[in-house]
Amino acid sequence: MLSFEAPICYNPDMEKGHHFGTEDPQASPGRRSGKLWDHAPYILASAGSLLLLALIFNNNLWMDEAFTAGIVRCGFSEMLAQSFGDTLPPLYNIAAWCMTRLFGYSSVILKLTSVLPMIALMFFSASCLTKSHGSRVSCLYILSLLCAPHIVHFSVEIRMYSMALSFASFAAWFALSLSRVPKRSHWAGLSLFTVLSGFAHHYGIFASAFLWLMLLIHFLAKDRRQLKAFAFYAGLTALLYLPCLILAINQLRRASSYFSAAGGTLSSLLFDLRYPFVTNVTAVSAMLLLLFGLAFLSGLRKPVSFQPLFLMASPFAMLLFSYLVMAMTGSSFFSARYLVPGLGILWLGFSILSDKSPASKVLFPLSLTLLLISGCITYTGQLKEEYDTDPSRMTEYFHQHFSPEDGYLVLDGDHQIEVCLHDYYLPDIPLCPASKVGEISGNFWCMATEDQSDSLSELRLRGIHAEYVDEFSFDQYRFRLYLLTKSDGLKPPPE
Repeated sequence: MLSFEAPICYNPDMEKGHHFGTEDPQASPGRRSGKLWDHAPYILASAGSLLLLALIFNNNLWMDEAFTAGIVRCGFSEMLAQSFGDTLPPLYNIAAWCMTRLFGYSSVILKLTSVLPMIALMFFSASCLTKSHGSRVSCLYILSLLCAPHIVHFSVEIRMYSMALSFASFAAWFALSLSRVPKRSHWAGLSLFTVLSGFAHHYGIFASAFLWLMLLIHFLAKDRRQLKAFAFYAGLTALLYLPCLILAINQLRRASSYFSAAGGTLSSLLFDLRYPFVTNVTAVSAMLLLLFGLAFLSGLRKPVSFQPLFLMASPFAMLLFSYLVMAMTGSSFFSARYLVPGLGILWLGFSILSDKSPASKVLFPLSLTLLLISGCITYTGQLKEEYDTDPSRMTEYFHQHFSPEDGYLVLDGDHQIEVCLHDYYLPDIPLCPASKVGEISGNFWCMATEDQSDSLSELRLRGIHAEYVDEFSFDQYRFRLYLLTKSDGLKPPPE
């Protein structure tokens, strides 16, 4: 049976033999195992920070990252204009723009903009979460941020997901604190990080909104005197978020004609439901899902309160609500990655339950073991993704042989390669149609993938000669570079 008592949290008096909220000393959530656990959260946060930083020293960008990098490259007013014209809030782009102006424009600085919120969240957990819930919960949560599927990937991606995840997770800690000890500082923290999560990603405010629902249920059940404060700070939060809400409505109206996402089918729903647990190893994914289910079921028993369960369930409620809206409106707007802002909340609830539930003697070591296995899979996969392809040979060739007088085309309009080149790797070289061959003063280059031999043959029929130069790769893409000329005036490729 669920309890609406405040969540059981660590209290120094527990070390003296006093246990709060439970009759079983063995179920005390605040127990620690000596000095090692006292320092373990900070050691883990420091090691995790180094692991994340080790992933950013590369120049591999995929399409969405290149798109963001192209926006950030602009002047401030143009950056704002393009951000407002996008489908997502502008906070991340503003932060990345400031970072690149302070420390220089490079992929490393752009990736660092994504990593810093996650580092802040880990050290916040090592400090504040340790004080409120004990070192074991803090360690497990930091480990979840480093080892749970997808989180490391989005921690280093040049997108706003790590920022939204961090802000929503900060808000979750303040919400838990409010259910224990309502204080103005806790209300202020919850309001601030709720607004910031919304300014980072539209699903950030969605994830944070469930925290307010959790508090409302708690206050209605246990402390109705706090409803007045709840109404005041909820109204203040809504007022502060209003500019972003107006922007979001305008963005989605403009995006309705080209926004693409998977349809709301049963197959996509089942995939999205298991998305938070998916690794490259099916067996590990299944065990993570099973462990999560066992933790949730164990939390249904006393003396665990409902808040951790609510945190674990909120991303799935967010998902189901989105599918309901899609079914009612006939639209298609949800992508599995939109769950990412809520993943920090999900694993926070899991970490609390793994140490606080009646089955913690089994759940906690199992969670540590399985997360470490997942972390090895996740981190090695991300390391391979970041460093297996080295674009330095490509960028060096571009630097030596391309000039602003040149032009280029991406054969058959391969959209992802086109965006990467236009927005990041070749921002100063114009993208031109094949009809411009022979008209520009410089060289005319062509990028083609392996399966585009028919299109090259078509160019030759139009009197355009394609001279093979070299093959290059970056991130997940590979292309062959050709020099195009009119058949009556061939130019040899540069040495």
